[in-house]
Amino acid sequence: MKYALLLTGVVTLALAPATYAMRCGTGVVQVGDYESEVNQKCGQPVQYDFVVIRPWGAVKKSIYSMGRGKFFKVLIFDDDRLVNISNGSRE
Repeated sequence: MKYALLLTGVVTLALAPATYAMRCGTGVVQVGDYESEVNQKCGQPVQYDFVVIRPWGAVKKSIYSMGRGKFFKVLIFDDDRLVNISNGSRE
């Protein structure tokens, strides 16, 4: 029973979707890109917030609209580098 439970957990984690890139118009942005590159390809975000402000840089959350009826994309930048892409609420 323990092994079946463990196997179920491992399979679930292996199949969980991870987003490392997203399409913006004709371009693609991915984890590791600079914020200026993302803004050039995707335009300005519809909203952004500073999550943490440090003396050496900030962590910033930017929200991009992907179109009516689609999920917003939430991008996290750490010191001007894209570190995470996730889905937000549906527009």
